[in-house]
Amino acid sequence: LAPFGFPISGGEILPPSEGVELSSFLLQLAFTGLVVVAAILVLLRGLRSGIEKASGILTPLLFLSLLLIIGRSLSLPGAGAGLDWYILKFQPADLTPTVAMAALGQVIFSLALGGTFMVVYGSYLNRGDPLGRNAIWTVFGDTAAGILAGLAIFPAVMALGLEPGTGPGLIFETLPMVFAQIPGGQVFGTVFFISLAGAAFLSGIAAFEVLVAGLTDNTPLTRSRATWTMGGLVFLFAVPPMVNMRIFVPWDLAFGSGAQTAGVLVAVLAVGWGMKRSSALKELSMGSGRDLPGRHHVILFYWIRWVIPSAILAVGAWWFLTDVTGVMTGV
Repeated sequence: LAPFGFPISGGEILPPSEGVELSSFLLQLAFTGLVVVAAILVLLRGLRSGIEKASGILTPLLFLSLLLIIGRSLSLPGAGAGLDWYILKFQPADLTPTVAMAALGQVIFSLALGGTFMVVYGSYLNRGDPLGRNAIWTVFGDTAAGILAGLAIFPAVMALGLEPGTGPGLIFETLPMVFAQIPGGQVFGTVFFISLAGAAFLSGIAAFEVLVAGLTDNTPLTRSRATWTMGGLVFLFAVPPMVNMRIFVPWDLAFGSGAQTAGVLVAVLAVGWGMKRSSALKELSMGSGRDLPGRHHVILFYWIRWVIPSAILAVGAWWFLTDVTGVMTGV
């Protein structure tokens, strides 16, 4: 915002570690309200005129900006050390319960698997659409975006001798310092943060649509009234974590990782155990061009019934017993 006469540092936006900072709180309140209203206006235009049109504009912009920044990041002296850190840093000891839970939540959020997300968006597909192909392309695109983001960020961070950090601190404090120290950083920084805002905005719209669809399908509310109602509720729920990090971190873990993971667990249990095997296989093979489900559809069904719920429960139990209750600490 500095080129437009509104210079704001990352420290001014981020919630304090504890207590309350009025300037930070008011800035977050204002920008959250702006994003919520913008999302409402997009949703009021409907699926094709609103969500699909916004995605068609913002997604290519994100990928192009990432490629541009990757080229600049990798050209910095010392970027090779950052590349090594990004690719080779992880060790088995780094896999803590918190990391596993956060990674699980990130995968679920990033792929929009959070329980009713896929229920809602799956209902918008034509019955002849190939589910397997759509799923593969979704995973490929999401993984590619994540890898590109890492290539854009970490070589530059390490080349300048800064601590990589994680979460909001990396985005709003470390990265502005990176862009401030590289030639043309203001341009690259502007492109990056506009693209980041666009990606976050699309995620917000996707989440809003799930809430609005659930409300319009189960109540007599019109889409317009349901959209404004959910917008108001989302804004209210967004207020507590603006206070400080002592609220922000558990709030993010509870609603970001915990609630979405629980939603996925309910969804896979509903498919794997609530549906008849024949009905589930028919749905899983939809759009494959086969009259009968193939062997891979049967394997997928049992994967949904046994493997996915077991993995979610194992990670959740590990995190809960270690970080929440401390029962397994030191084991």
